[in-house]
Amino acid sequence: MQNRDMNEIILFGEKEQVITSSCTTCSGCSDKNENLCTGDTQSITSEELTSHLKGAISRANLEERVSVEFKDIHSEDLTDYPDVKTLINMSFSFPILTLNKEIKYMGPFEPEVLLKELKENFI
Repeated sequence: MQNRDMNEIILFGEKEQVITSSCTTCSGCSDKNENLCTGDTQSITSEELTSHLKGAISRANLEERVSVEFKDIHSEDLTDYPDVKTLINMSFSFPILTLNKEIKYMGPFEPEVLLKELKENFI
C-alpha cells in the first residue's frame, strides 16, 4: 500500500552518546557480547546517524515526501510519544526510530536499508 503524503521520521537518542552495539548489522543479536560480529563499524551518535539518514533521503530526492528529525531524550518534550517514553524507561537501545509516530527500529540501523524499506512500503 503506497502513501504519497509526507512521512515523518524521528530518531530519539542522547545527543553526545555513542551508539553502543558491536556492529550495525547485528544489533540485538545474541552473540554481540562475544564479539562474533565482524565488520569495520565506526563510532556514531544518534544525532550523527540522523544526519546520515537525512543525506540518504536527500540523495534519493525524497525531501518532499520524508522529513527526518532528531530528538534528544534529555532535552525534548516527549509527551506526544508515550511508546518511546516506555522504551526509554525499559532501557532499550538507542536510537529509537519512529515512522509516522510508530516505532520501527530500536538500536543502530543502516540508512540505506531504511530508505529501501520506505520506498517499497510508503513512498
